[in-house]
Amino acid sequence: MLQQPLSDGSILMRATEEDGTEGFVHAVWLFPGVGLMFIDIRSDHWPNEELAGPNGALQEGVLLLNYSVTGSCKALLDNDNYVLQKQGDLSLSGQFATEDYFYPDGYYQGLEFFIDPSAAEEALGTGADSDIPNWFGLDFQAFTKRYDVRGRTKIGACPQAFRLLLSDLWAMYPFGAEPPAFSPETLAVLRAQTLRLLQMLLFDASPFTATHRPMFRSTQLRVAEQAACILREDLRRDWTLPELAVRLGVSESSLKRYFQSVYDCSVAKYQRNARMARAAELLRSPDTRALSVLDVALEVGYENQSKFAAAFRRMFGESPLEYKKNAIL
Repeated sequence: MLQQPLSDGSILMRATEEDGTEGFVHAVWLFPGVGLMFIDIRSDHWPNEELAGPNGALQEGVLLLNYSVTGSCKALLDNDNYVLQKQGDLSLSGQFATEDYFYPDGYYQGLEFFIDPSAAEEALGTGADSDIPNWFGLDFQAFTKRYDVRGRTKIGACPQAFRLLLSDLWAMYPFGAEPPAFSPETLAVLRAQTLRLLQMLLFDASPFTATHRPMFRSTQLRVAEQAACILREDLRRDWTLPELAVRLGVSESSLKRYFQSVYDCSVAKYQRNARMARAAELLRSPDTRALSVLDVALEVGYENQSKFAAAFRRMFGESPLEYKKNAIL
């Protein structure tokens, strides 16, 4: 991973060819104790490397506020819980990732704020030696009291008011072939919008009052991933929830709960989607294009060609033969 300092003091992080990823992470410190990262990844993972702040590495006590613009992200945290953040989610955590970040959709875009309450209090809060606290009413001691995230993570669907502001922040990024340094005008607006976000977190209704997505231990995450791997390994077999639960040594209810939370669908739907994805790959790949529709159907677990064709059309909006012909064109 390469960390490139830019003229505005921001840091642009790019993966090298050895990392096997594409995309970038662009971090900028807007105020003492308050930073923002723009994340644009086109890969299924991203190396977890330490980000250097203005005063060195980020320290314990820093709060991480994440908003997912597109895609989903999962990470194992330092309290042995894993977090799965889906598109449109907002999360607040006091824990750092201990392993690489993974993106189940193969891509991810999002915002991540770093808030060091102690440093921010001295610069912007009631402890600041300036008129800023009177202007903005920021009190980071009250902030940490309101959002007590010691040993846990708050996560859920982002309310509309917060989503609109965060979407505006995302739209300010000057996307291009080469991510540039931020202009003074862009930095000024980013700072103003971030102050407004902090005020909303302090004074408006908490964005975490809705039902939170449950956290799971790393062992529970692995159960769901092992189940998904089993389903993908043999698409010809019709796995049932009881059969998978027995093989993995867990109860049906536990497997159902873990799987639904991680993959946002049932075991049966995951298996159906995996079959259709594999069928589409076989139909469009030059190496397997000679297979007949019946051959493809049998390969992905359908003995009846008509049922396979109907399921394929529901998924892709066209018949397998139409899909195959369009792939050749």
